[in-house]
Amino acid sequence: MNVKLLAEKIVRSVRADGVQRSLRKAPQYLRRSRADVDDFDARHGTDTGGFEHIWQFNIQSENARFGTHYRATSERDLVQALTALPEDLRTFTFVDVGCGKGKTLMVAARLGFRSVVGVEFAPELAAIAAANIAKVGIGNARVVEGDAAAFTFPDDSLVVYFYNPFSREVMRQVIANLERSPTPVVYVVYKNPTYADSVLDASGFLTRLGGLQKASNIQIWRSSRPDAAGPRVAPTPSTPPAGRVVR
Repeated sequence: MNVKLLAEKIVRSVRADGVQRSLRKAPQYLRRSRADVDDFDARHGTDTGGFEHIWQFNIQSENARFGTHYRATSERDLVQALTALPEDLRTFTFVDVGCGKGKTLMVAARLGFRSVVGVEFAPELAAIAAANIAKVGIGNARVVEGDAAAFTFPDDSLVVYFYNPFSREVMRQVIANLERSPTPVVYVVYKNPTYADSVLDASGFLTRLGGLQKASNIQIWRSSRPDAAGPRVAPTPSTPPAGRVVR
């Protein structure tokens, strides 16, 4: 248990919600859930289930206090979102920022992305994600153990996925890094989009396309750079990501 991180999360909760509401939420911070074996894990022999609090992990990043809990995205929601994109996914790289145990990486790889990258700052989760990828034999996926705020996005056309992994402070840094990257086209798929208005819509380079009919808690954006609608070019090799690649 990371006691310091737990204390910081409690302090942030008190400041945001007050003492009484924070006390009512206290059992949520202390409870650990058992990882249920869902249909996805039963089919693949993987470990992607459960609900994990951020303070349970040995995270060294100063941004750990801005992180949220781990819970996997449902396979159905992700497939609906990614197949709704009007693109040939074989020409795109999929990046899950806060990939947890790597379920999205396995689903995205199956959908035919050119390459798949997961970014995760909890070393325990990154190791599980890498083990899951190895177990199902995916060759075009990698897990980068590192802080999302310091991650260098690949130069490819990108689909970037967020499942509300951190608070506004880090989200602003990540979106700023994404805007600075030389990627020709970017789609952002954001589940539980807490900072949709204040960060993504306010970024100036992302245009909201809307949500999914059967998954209203997922919103999609596309880059609105002047050259984004220009002629497509053949993908070039990706820039190696910042952070430690977990194998």
